[in-house]
Amino acid sequence: MSLKNKEIWFKKWIVCKQTYEQISDESGYSVSTLQRYFNVMLGNAPKLTYSQNKEVSLSAD
Repeated sequence: MSLKNKEIWFKKWIVCKQTYEQISDESGYSVSTLQRYFNVMLGNAPKLTYSQNKEVSLSAD
């Protein structure tokens, strides 16, 4: 399975909310294989960074 295909199927699982079964039917890989690949990809997810602003604007009615 190429990295590009893994990323495409991972995106369908995360963003498009497809089930393992749906992706398994499309890809030809078993559910357990997909779960193993996706768990590795989740483990290597990038860390999100943010800058902390000291000033906050809040408007309420």
